[in-house]
Amino acid sequence: MRYILIFLLCINFQLFASQYGNKITIVKKNINLETILKSIQSQTDLHIIWQPNQINNDVKYNVNVSNLTFEELFRQLNLDEDHTYTIKNKT
Repeated sequence: MRYILIFLLCINFQLFASQYGNKITIVKKNINLETILKSIQSQTDLHIIWQPNQINNDVKYNVNVSNLTFEELFRQLNLDEDHTYTIKNKT
Protein backbone atom coordinates (compact mmCIF):
# COMPACT_ATOMS: atom_id res chain seq x y z
CA MET A 1 0.00 0.00 0.00
CA ARG A 2 2.84 2.41 0.80
CA TYR A 3 4.47 1.76 -2.55
CA ILE A 4 1.26 2.56 -4.37
CA LEU A 5 0.93 5.82 -2.46
CA ILE A 6 4.52 6.79 -3.19
CA PHE A 7 4.06 5.90 -6.85
CA LEU A 8 0.91 8.01 -7.12
CA LEU A 9 2.62 10.95 -5.41
CA CYS A 10 5.54 10.73 -7.84
CA ILE A 11 3.18 10.75 -10.80
CA ASN A 12 1.29 13.69 -9.35
CA PHE A 13 4.49 15.69 -8.79
CA GLN A 14 5.66 14.92 -12.32
CA LEU A 15 2.38 16.19 -13.80
CA PHE A 16 2.54 19.23 -11.53
CA ALA A 17 6.11 20.00 -12.62
CA SER A 18 5.32 19.56 -16.31
CA GLN A 19 2.46 22.06 -16.09
CA TYR A 20 4.71 24.64 -14.44
CA GLY A 21 7.58 23.94 -16.77
CA ASN A 22 6.28 25.24 -20.08
CA LYS A 23 9.37 25.93 -22.13
CA ILE A 24 9.65 28.90 -24.48
CA THR A 25 11.88 29.30 -27.50
CA ILE A 26 12.13 32.64 -29.29
CA VAL A 27 14.73 33.58 -31.89
CA LYS A 28 13.85 36.98 -33.30
CA LYS A 29 15.53 40.33 -33.70
CA ASN A 30 14.14 43.79 -33.20
CA ILE A 31 10.81 42.78 -31.66
CA ASN A 32 8.69 44.62 -29.15
CA LEU A 33 7.27 43.40 -25.85
CA GLU A 34 3.81 42.75 -27.25
CA THR A 35 5.30 40.37 -29.83
CA ILE A 36 7.21 38.59 -27.07
CA LEU A 37 4.06 38.18 -24.99
CA LYS A 38 2.10 36.84 -27.96
CA SER A 39 4.89 34.37 -28.69
CA ILE A 40 4.86 33.19 -25.07
CA GLN A 41 1.09 32.74 -25.23
CA SER A 42 1.29 30.69 -28.42
CA GLN A 43 3.92 28.35 -26.98
CA THR A 44 2.46 27.82 -23.52
CA ASP A 45 -0.87 27.32 -21.84
CA LEU A 46 -0.53 30.74 -20.19
CA HIS A 47 -3.19 33.33 -20.89
CA ILE A 48 -1.48 36.70 -20.67
CA ILE A 49 -3.47 39.87 -20.15
CA TRP A 50 -1.80 43.23 -20.62
CA GLN A 51 -2.83 46.82 -21.09
CA PRO A 52 -1.51 48.05 -24.46
CA ASN A 53 -1.22 51.60 -23.15
CA GLN A 54 1.09 50.40 -20.34
CA ILE A 55 3.58 48.69 -22.65
CA ASN A 56 6.25 50.67 -24.42
CA ASN A 57 6.39 49.03 -27.83
CA ASP A 58 9.06 51.48 -28.97
CA VAL A 59 11.63 49.45 -27.03
CA LYS A 60 13.00 46.66 -29.24
CA TYR A 61 14.56 43.41 -28.12
CA ASN A 62 16.85 40.92 -29.78
CA VAL A 63 15.74 37.58 -28.36
CA ASN A 64 17.61 34.34 -28.78
CA VAL A 65 16.38 31.96 -26.09
CA SER A 66 15.67 28.27 -26.05
CA ASN A 67 13.76 26.12 -23.56
CA LEU A 68 13.24 28.78 -20.91
CA THR A 69 10.31 29.14 -18.55
CA PHE A 70 8.29 32.34 -18.49
CA GLU A 71 10.08 33.51 -15.34
CA GLU A 72 13.52 32.71 -16.77
CA LEU A 73 12.74 34.59 -19.98
CA PHE A 74 11.58 37.68 -18.10
CA ARG A 75 14.72 37.66 -15.96
CA GLN A 76 17.04 37.14 -18.93
CA LEU A 77 15.50 40.07 -20.81
CA ASN A 78 15.51 42.20 -17.62
CA LEU A 79 11.77 42.67 -17.98
CA ASP A 80 11.22 41.86 -14.33
CA GLU A 81 12.87 45.17 -13.40
CA ASP A 82 10.37 47.36 -15.26
CA HIS A 83 7.30 45.14 -15.32
CA THR A 84 5.40 43.11 -12.79
CA TYR A 85 3.38 40.00 -13.40
CA THR A 86 1.23 37.62 -11.44
CA ILE A 87 0.59 34.02 -12.29
CA LYS A 88 -2.82 32.90 -11.10
CA ASN A 89 -4.67 29.62 -11.10
CA LYS A 90 -1.98 27.33 -12.40
CA THR A 91 -3.64 23.95 -12.57
